[in-house]
Amino acid sequence: MAYIPGLFDQRKLIQAVRQIPPTYNFLTSTFFETGTEFTTETVEAQFKKSQKKLAPYVSPLQPGKVVLRDGYQVDFYKPALIKPARPITAIDLQQKQFGEDPYSDISPEQRAREMLATDLDELLSMIDRRIEQQCAEVLTTGKLVQIGEGVENIVDYGFTNRVTLSGTDLWSNPAAKILANIRTWRLSIIQKTGITPDWMIVASDVTDFMINNPEIKDLLDIRRYEFGRVEPRQLPNGVTYVMTIASLGIDVYNYDETYVADGSEDLIPMIPSGTVLLLSSRVKNKIHYGSNIITDLSRGTLVNTRGAKTPQSWVTPEPAQRWLQVLSRPLPLPYDVDAWYVAKVL
Repeated sequence: MAYIPGLFDQRKLIQAVRQIPPTYNFLTSTFFETGTEFTTETVEAQFKKSQKKLAPYVSPLQPGKVVLRDGYQVDFYKPALIKPARPITAIDLQQKQFGEDPYSDISPEQRAREMLATDLDELLSMIDRRIEQQCAEVLTTGKLVQIGEGVENIVDYGFTNRVTLSGTDLWSNPAAKILANIRTWRLSIIQKTGITPDWMIVASDVTDFMINNPEIKDLLDIRRYEFGRVEPRQLPNGVTYVMTIASLGIDVYNYDETYVADGSEDLIPMIPSGTVLLLSSRVKNKIHYGSNIITDLSRGTLVNTRGAKTPQSWVTPEPAQRWLQVLSRPLPLPYDVDAWYVAKVL
């Protein structure tokens, strides 16, 4: 937690937030990048299904043949507002906080600044975690469901590259044709988009069945696979390298990160149980942001602010509290809805 001078000033607070890098989350950082920060609450979403057309043959005596541009779909969405808030009360200012030196002698004003900076870090991390959950939902379902107090938005990108295995095809069957499945899904992506997938992300309960599958064992790249160890590389929390399927050029990873849903204490996995994602790390999907409307307390007017995250702080006289909230309207958007594959294998 860093001390931020002038933290109570609205403009300095916004400038500080823009300089703070987002929390590193696996799906968001690997498969998405920041898109457009719109000046309106409504976001323009453009996405497509690739078409691999050949250039036409034409006689030297004939004019060139007009080739139509690939079509794409344009929709307009108003992303649901994310708005976590936290108060600092007079009681908070009299009590030592977590991690504070028990023998420190700081003033209530200094403690308020430190608490506000700490709360800002935590609220920003909460928003980043929500965005990670949104990216996981888009990648595993092809949809984004935003349901909360007074809001119910469902964004459907028309994703069709999904399959649910059953019977003897389930990967829990030792005789399951796991490599044949992966090869089929990989080929489908290549044929539709020309994109070659190089990552496979699996739920934890899928890993053991892959490792113990006889066909997989025979084709593992032994140089890079050691049971119970992770090859030294920079891996964020919740990500574990499992194996390389050298014949297909695919690295397999577990992603075990979880989150707690609103109004619940249950841990929910980002990647649902029994699920496999096949995708390319070279395809960068976008995260667009709608604008946020806040109150300019110095002028008593409403201001439309552009940015991924917009903080706001104010004081209420009764009860005496300093409030902090951060607003964000993210919308994860796939680059090509045929560029990845999702399978339910257990």
